[in-house]
Amino acid sequence: MTTISCKHTCCVPAAETLINTACWTSDKVRFLATDRLTSPLASHFPPCHLHVIAEIGVTLTGLGALFLFLGVLFFFDRGLLAMGNVLFLAGVVVILGVQSALKFFMKPKNFKGSIFFVIGVVLVVWGWTLVGFAVELYGMWGLFAGVIPAMLGFLRTVPGLKTVLDMPAVKNVLNRVAPAGSGLPV
Repeated sequence: MTTISCKHTCCVPAAETLINTACWTSDKVRFLATDRLTSPLASHFPPCHLHVIAEIGVTLTGLGALFLFLGVLFFFDRGLLAMGNVLFLAGVVVILGVQSALKFFMKPKNFKGSIFFVIGVVLVVWGWTLVGFAVELYGMWGLFAGVIPAMLGFLRTVPGLKTVLDMPAVKNVLNRVAPAGSGLPV
């Protein structure tokens, strides 16, 4: 069998017809990942496919948020809320990787938020949607409150949103929730 090689050990035109478009060497497919990639998924896919995995994770998380929003909009519909929870968690796991997601949810400072989030999901599935969603929100706040300053910092760089976020009333509320200049707590 011939060897096809490429500059970055992935995605060459001759190999595009293959399912994973990875480089072939002798009888097997080699999946190579660079050292700078920390996701456990990086060892299973060539570097050129990692952005696709990240896009899938962001899409799943966005769909989860959409389903949660629709669940609230349709008077706390149990099915939509449950589907939103599943998609949101799947997106987080795909973005971070299984081990990193477990580490994130099991950190001592995030453990309380994780417990409340899981209890909220169980309450939603059992039919106590209003109470379950409130408990979930408290859990999400406990888990993701540290990320809010970084998200707002990013949103402040978007030209259209910058004018909205710089309005005095909005700015006062946002500075109480997440002060400007505070980044991710590491």
